[in-house]
Amino acid sequence: MLDKNSPIPLVYQVESLLQKYIITGKYTIGELLPTQEELAQLLGVSRITVRNAFNTMINKGFISSTRGRGTIVVAIPEHNDIEIVERVNYFLLDIESDVQDSENSKIAVEKSHRFVFLRSVEDNPIAIERVWLAPIIEEDVKNLIKDFHTTLESLYKDQGILIEKYEETLEPRVADDFICNHLQLHSSFPLLCIKRLSYSIGREKPFEYREVLMRYEDYKKVVKNSHINNN
Repeated sequence: MLDKNSPIPLVYQVESLLQKYIITGKYTIGELLPTQEELAQLLGVSRITVRNAFNTMINKGFISSTRGRGTIVVAIPEHNDIEIVERVNYFLLDIESDVQDSENSKIAVEKSHRFVFLRSVEDNPIAIERVWLAPIIEEDVKNLIKDFHTTLESLYKDQGILIEKYEETLEPRVADDFICNHLQLHSSFPLLCIKRLSYSIGREKPFEYREVLMRYEDYKKVVKNSHINNN
């Protein structure tokens, strides 16, 4: 139902899937949705991922939540709310190994590989991704990314690293000079930051920490409808 190896964050996938369910009539106006716990278990994601997807849909006016009653459908999304873009492209801006960074504490390592990607949609820059990767790949990560892989997800697949779960949170940020330059923003522009810890099968500790920084209005533009199954 969801593609955990996709570069599309799970919160977007959950939101898009729920919108499709409403559009296709699986859940109709006035009908009660499953609880956040039930959906998290059904989709194999964390409850916070489902809660963030619910909050976005509440803000868009598609669903309404009432204490003691649950969450019900109140409006039907337009089809173009989920069929947003044809493709998402990634461009490697920077890569560094043996990085001693405060962010390494999130993945419980002293040194990490650090990547910076520019994400674009139809040649329009929409997001900067900063990634800290634990040294779990024996080969030269720099050359693997520069010469063979356009995304970390394709590298993980090639190396047999299977993502078991994500933990995602959303928070506001302010654009620094680097982000303003690459996303063509003015100084101190308000951004949305998606923070994600990724866990792989066979490892108790997260192996990757990622921050995706984008404009609030571009939040939905990274959703690609074909990444999500119709079942």
